[in-house]
Amino acid sequence: MVPPGKVVSDGIRGPSLAIVRGPERGTIFPLVLDETLIGRADSSHLELDDPAVSRVHARIERRTDGFYLSDLSSVAGTVLNGQRVAGPVLLRDGDEIAIGQIAFVFVLTPTASRGP
Repeated sequence: MVPPGKVVSDGIRGPSLAIVRGPERGTIFPLVLDETLIGRADSSHLELDDPAVSRVHARIERRTDGFYLSDLSSVAGTVLNGQRVAGPVLLRDGDEIAIGQIAFVFVLTPTASRGP
């Protein structure tokens, strides 16, 4: 669940995560912070309502050479393009990230033809 008060967008305008599987399918989460925490905790920047998601599950870091995904020792793990990761792993445009029952597509460069 992406709760009220959390940063969300109605379109892809820059680096972001597009939810492609789960109850919030179609939601776009812009990656505007240098560090984005993903998990069930209220303090997460991207809060997910899924019992398979740890309170503090994963992190996406913005670095000078790109965005990096790390699993934060979660029980269920973080999956990138079908492979479990510990991180940090450099994300590429179009990568699929699965956390619990929720899947995202990492969008680095939006295009006019791309949709959520």
